[in-house]
Amino acid sequence: MGKHSPSLPRNAEYTSEQGARGLAMSIEKTWWDRGFPAVRAWIATQDGYWTVRSNLVNGMPPAVGTSAALKKAA
Repeated sequence: MGKHSPSLPRNAEYTSEQGARGLAMSIEKTWWDRGFPAVRAWIATQDGYWTVRSNLVNGMPPAVGTSAALKKAA
């Protein structure tokens, strides 16, 4: 990925509900656009802050694990 998403400002507040929701949507869109529609991201509260959770595994889509999937992600 390496490139900052143009839809999210660099100084955005991601711990608010709105910020966390926007980040979750951006994560999903990024991976969906790369051909990984199984990626899911959602928001939850933890210690009074909104957090983003996902089914990414070490930052990669859950389907990644085969050499074909790794090439697709590159």
